[in-house]
Amino acid sequence: MQINANQERQSPETRLRALFAQRGGYLTTHEAQAKGIAGVHLSRLAAAGEIERVQRGVYRHPQASQWLQTSMTVEQLLEVQLRVPYARPSLLSALELHGLTTTTPSVVYVTIPANRHFPPLSSPPIQVIYAAPHVYEYGVETVQVNGRQLLTYSAAKTLADLLKHSPRYGRHLYLEGLKKYLDRRGDLHALMDAAKVMKVESGMRHDLEVLAHDQDH
Repeated sequence: MQINANQERQSPETRLRALFAQRGGYLTTHEAQAKGIAGVHLSRLAAAGEIERVQRGVYRHPQASQWLQTSMTVEQLLEVQLRVPYARPSLLSALELHGLTTTTPSVVYVTIPANRHFPPLSSPPIQVIYAAPHVYEYGVETVQVNGRQLLTYSAAKTLADLLKHSPRYGRHLYLEGLKKYLDRRGDLHALMDAAKVMKVESGMRHDLEVLAHDQDH
């Protein structure tokens, strides 16, 4: 790791403030240490009330919302993933991330491996979906959020996932998302591949045929 002369002249606290701005208002102890800054300096800023310790090893700057320049939902998803790295935004949260719904979910939806435990968080409200390893790993993609990478699921996987869980969450938002996906000329092969993984091929094919028929009349 190389540190330039200008960085060497700056205090650790000054460098931390710059890192918070670069990373959307969130910083982990590991990230600070990777830049040659000891975790004790984060603790000092937290003790002084300049930053907030949201959990062990994860810190938030009060200006995070301003620096992220995004919706509160995306900020919540980012914070949840920093606190629980194996949690993937899914279902209605992923649908909103992809701009396939005008509805903002009242809770954050995340998928985790079936053999993992989701730790208790005081906020935001969370709905956890447990998935088999091949389902959990399928269709993961990265969304860039102001210097950070948010891991979520592709639009195709999200729609197939919503269809799979429609007995529990209903079909309204799934159909809204499917219509928007088709309007954007989304990849039908990717959609059917995802439907196969989620074991909803026949249902997806039927819905596509119905929507195609409606558009022709």
